[in-house]
Amino acid sequence: DGARVLHGGNVMLGYESIGIGAVTVTGANSLWSMNGALLVGRAGQGTLTVAGGGQVVTPQGILAQLASGTGTAVVAGANSQWSMTSELYVGQSGTGALTVTGGGRAISSFGYVGFGSSAKGTATVGGTDSLWTLSNHLYVGHTGQGSLTITDGGAVTVTNSGYSGYLGYNVGSVGSAVVSGSGSQWTMTSSFFVGHEGQATLTVADGGRIFSATANVGTYTTSIASATITGANTLWTMTNGIGASLNVGLMGQGTLTVADGARVQVPVADLNDWLCPVQGEAVGGFTLKVLLQSEGEED
Repeated sequence: DGARVLHGGNVMLGYESIGIGAVTVTGANSLWSMNGALLVGRAGQGTLTVAGGGQVVTPQGILAQLASGTGTAVVAGANSQWSMTSELYVGQSGTGALTVTGGGRAISSFGYVGFGSSAKGTATVGGTDSLWTLSNHLYVGHTGQGSLTITDGGAVTVTNSGYSGYLGYNVGSVGSAVVSGSGSQWTMTSSFFVGHEGQATLTVADGGRIFSATANVGTYTTSIASATITGANTLWTMTNGIGASLNVGLMGQGTLTVADGARVQVPVADLNDWLCPVQGEAVGGFTLKVLLQSEGEED
């Protein structure tokens, strides 16, 4: 309710494996600011709740730093915000969960959902005006297991000029993402990798939308990836203009399914011969894996 706490170093919730720590920041003008990292569940259990217009400001956020750690963060309600100038780890080595809902906002540079090999991370952005903004890469399943859900009008925006988004980054990683519901959107100003070296699953449904400059589904030889775009008003657009590309099975195993009135838009000049250009768009209600099996190279 308007209180302010300023801290000069790191803050840890649930330091040892038997530790349990919880902090709630709530109410307009309430602020918790620190010059060091905020560790929610270092080796024990940690919970952070930001609600009712509260604000948390920290250089770095870590949910579940060690393998035994469990870290949960909820940012809920209009004007509620967790702002980081550097990385946000949702499951660095342990089990981490981030929820942004009801118009809450999270801001970070990098985002890692399931960072280390033992990590399990889940991130959910749901509800109108709920937003996670990143100024650098977002990794869902960096070396561990990660999942991202954008639903009910929530949005994730990655605004860097390099590579923007990864599902299943390293060998052995597993990354999945679901973008579902009208108004739900994942925007990347640069390239998107569904299966970089690991396993990946992407689902866009029921009016959800993804915008990426370019995209690969199944990038390197170790990757196994699938993308399903389904339902009326569901859209995946390559935004890089003429010269943009969508590669399915670049060097790995990739499958793309476009069904039930969904659309995938790629500039005509860059359509590969197994896509069907219609008025500048790649459209269909088919599975490209089946199409590849049934058509010859010249088709």
